[in-house]
Amino acid sequence: MRRLAIPLLCLIFASPAWAIRPYTLVEDGYTDPVGQPELENTFEFDFHTREDSSFKQISAEHELELQLTENFELRVKGSYFYEDSHDGSGVHFDAAGVEGQYFFTNSNIDPLGVSVIVAAEAGEQTIAFESVLVLQKDFEKWTVTYNLGLETEIEGLFTNKNDGGNTTTGTITNALGAVYTVAPTVRVGGEIAAESQYANWSHYDGTTVFAGPVINWVPNRNWWFTAGFDFQLTDASDEPDYKFTVIAGYFF
Repeated sequence: MRRLAIPLLCLIFASPAWAIRPYTLVEDGYTDPVGQPELENTFEFDFHTREDSSFKQISAEHELELQLTENFELRVKGSYFYEDSHDGSGVHFDAAGVEGQYFFTNSNIDPLGVSVIVAAEAGEQTIAFESVLVLQKDFEKWTVTYNLGLETEIEGLFTNKNDGGNTTTGTITNALGAVYTVAPTVRVGGEIAAESQYANWSHYDGTTVFAGPVINWVPNRNWWFTAGFDFQLTDASDEPDYKFTVIAGYFF
């Protein structure tokens, strides 16, 4: 019985019934048990742009999640960052908002897991609306996830109209990730995300692509951790060349 208990506990800890995100660039399609609150903390370190080799930015996002029904999860989040560049340094508020994810099917028991994320965030001078289609399939040891995201950001809403008015930026994101279960509590894999930006949704401004390895670890029933190191594969001079991200999730 003791020999059976250890692997059984490991399987419980790694069970996909808990919304354990195995990626940093890709949104997952996992649900939590109904009524289960979770705090998800994301810490990202961006460094070295082609315009500024000394550029460094450390950002943090805190997201409180609650599975309201079997098919719907509500999230409230806020973020801030510290930046050190040739333009100056300091801590800045980024944005705060709400997000909901509706799950149409389950990636474990249905042929394909399908869900949709809708979010709204407001910053110091911006407001953004985002929707993401999440397609995911869990096999015996593999998890494969695809995202198609659309975001509209309006900048200059809270400034004087004499300062130049509002600007609108549209972003289309295609992201793909896959992880493999190497142990009951450890998954490793890779991810890639391409963000294409459009000025006023009418003029194409370019695409930035990031990709890299990712690892997910679930040490116990309350905590889980995901880390990814991503490289820029394009030549966007104002985007960081490297991103290191750690996500820590806690179930209350």
